Amino acid sequence: MVEPASLVLTLSEGIPLSCTLPGARAIVVNCVGCPGCDLAECPWGASVDPRISKRVELHDLIKVLKRGYSIELVFFRCINDTPSETLLSMLNEARSMKRFFVGFSVHVAYIDRVLDLLKNVDIVQVVVTPRYIEALNDIYSRLRNYVLSVMEIAIVVEPKTLEYIHRFLGSMKNNTIDVPATVIPTEDIDPRRYSSLIDAVRKLIPLTSDPLSPMTDIASVICPRCRGYVILRVSGSILKLNVDEHGRCKYCGNKVVTLVTKCVHRYFIDIPLA
Repeated sequence: MVEPASLVLTLSEGIPLSCTLPGARAIVVNCVGCPGCDLAECPWGASVDPRISKRVELHDLIKVLKRGYSIELVFFRCINDTPSETLLSMLNEARSMKRFFVGFSVHVAYIDRVLDLLKNVDIVQVVVTPRYIEALNDIYSRLRNYVLSVMEIAIVVEPKTLEYIHRFLGSMKNNTIDVPATVIPTEDIDPRRYSSLIDAVRKLIPLTSDPLSPMTDIASVICPRCRGYVILRVSGSILKLNVDEHGRCKYCGNKVVTLVTKCVHRYFIDIPLA
């Protein structure tokens, strides 16, 4: 059973999302009770037993949302199993307010457990860890009948798995995936090796970035058509957003940003609220 454990005020870059609502403020509901995957340690702490973790309640979320903060997104992180009644009430409350986009993340191995939720949110982030990297072969075709709105992929990488991921990506060189993706390293990786990995991922998934990277080329999103910087950012902060109100590249008109924020907050924040 997945339970809500904390609330954080951040930007979409802190979730992280690549091309969805760049620079938008978000409330992230961190969850616990994940059945676990192949990572030695969950980057989000979701594998913690709910019985020994802190919990937040529906009234905590309502209080936070009523404060304002110019929120555009309420995002539930790591719903990898049956959501508790409290978590479902939070999802329903956020949707009923009709003032926010609502989204959640799910590991690719546990999608079948939450199929009923996929059609009831605006944004779905599918997390792919090293052991499940081959799921990229059919991830879009498998989910396109369930995800009715925006989908992004989050690829978690560890230094020890880089060569394996490189080999797999090379085997898919004749294919491309038209879905935005983020790369999330579990620890620091040598900059040259990391840049090489990002280049390899972008050959398969052109709209790929690591929004929290201190390296601009990695943190930014590059237009696949004209190679211009559509989202120029570094360390989670927006330097420049080169799109029109429809998310099209200002240089060539190519649609890149899936959802455009009403107000771009340029400086990254990550503030615990409950």
